[in-house]
Parts: sequence; C-alpha cells; structure tokens
Amino acid sequence: MSAAKLFAASVIAAALWAGGAAAQSPSAPSGNPPSASPGMTHPQAIDDQDLRRFAAATAKIRIVDREYTKKKDGKSDAERAALSKEEDKENLAAVEGAGLTPALYNAISKAIQDDPALAKKAYEYIYAAPVK
Repeated sequence: MSAAKLFAASVIAAALWAGGAAAQSPSAPSGNPPSASPGMTHPQAIDDQDLRRFAAATAKIRIVDREYTKKKDGKSDAERAALSKEEDKENLAAVEGAGLTPALYNAISKAIQDDPALAKKAYEYIYAAPVK
C-alpha cells in the first residue's frame, strides 16, 4: 500500500472513530484501528500541544469527510475515485495545516486507540477545536 493510501486510510479511520465510537464511549473505542506502516511507533510522549493539533486536524477532516461523502453520492466509480483523490489532498492539508506530519498524526491516532485516558482527552479537544 502506498504511503498516500495508508495516510488516507488512517485519516479517515481516525476521523470516523473520533466521530462515531468515541461519541458514545471515548474510553472504549470500537471498530478497526487505522493501518500502521512498519516502523511506525508511538511518539515517546504525546504532548498537549500535539494532541491539540491532532484534534484540530481531526475536526477539519470530519468536515471534509462529510462534504465528500455528499459529493460522491450517486457518482460513477471514476468520479468517486477522482473525488477521493481531492479528499486525500484536503485531509493532508488539514494535517499539515495543524502543524503535524502524516506519520505523527497516525502515531497519535494509534496511541489514542491504545490509551483510554489519552482517548478521552483527545475526544474533548476534538469537539472543542475551532475549525478554520
């Protein structure tokens, strides 16, 4: 799987996780975790600033996901594929615009799935994050 596809899958999974299962129980996320590439590990310590950046990116990604879900409705496979590429670019821009690399974003996403206390804090930040 290419790095772009891995990133896109992780971003969407994190966005959906953050808006779905976490809304019901932030300390017990369900569903499939985003894919991780070999060699990708958790950051030594996720500081509050990075967690807030993650939350800002995820909040924006959730909006992008909703917009593109509507745009893709009723489209042909080729049109949906083209829209998915646009969506991937917007998701990447959201992550980078928040001051994170895709690798760090994905590592934080994985850490959140492994740590209920971190997940709760991330959930709170995601729903408090201003979306620009």
